[in-house]
Amino acid sequence: MQVPKRMAVNPVADLIRKGNAYARRTKYHEAIAHYEKALQIDPRNPEGWCMRASAYIETERYAEAVADCERAISLNQNYAEAWSKKGRALYQLEKINEALAAVSRALALNSNDITGWYIKGICLDELGKSNEAQGAFARSLELEIILDIDTEKKKIKK
Repeated sequence: MQVPKRMAVNPVADLIRKGNAYARRTKYHEAIAHYEKALQIDPRNPEGWCMRASAYIETERYAEAVADCERAISLNQNYAEAWSKKGRALYQLEKINEALAAVSRALALNSNDITGWYIKGICLDELGKSNEAQGAFARSLELEIILDIDTEKKKIKK
């Protein structure tokens, strides 16, 4: 009997997956450790930088998150998630105009980014642009409702 060959595992992707699993369980320090291992193997992987930035945001390490997002963006200018996370971190650093520019770029790349719309709304509100802010908040809520409906439909089909 012939033993089937195992599929080759990409160690970087595997480490990022493990990091994501830790992050989902709010074990951010463990997640960061896995992302760092992945980045040691392949520092040109934008996803590793972006995911570590996400964990940095959750641990209130906003300046480090911005730096990681910038690294991810330097590797892939069209990485919407990195732009969105950069905007979120910049907002936390009270760099409102820069945050607005980052989330606007994220939304140009992915108009279905719920968090991007929400951060855009917050930034616009802080800049005294209440009407525009309400439009951004409404879009965020609309997308969240659509996502909830899609999730419920999938549950029903199972």
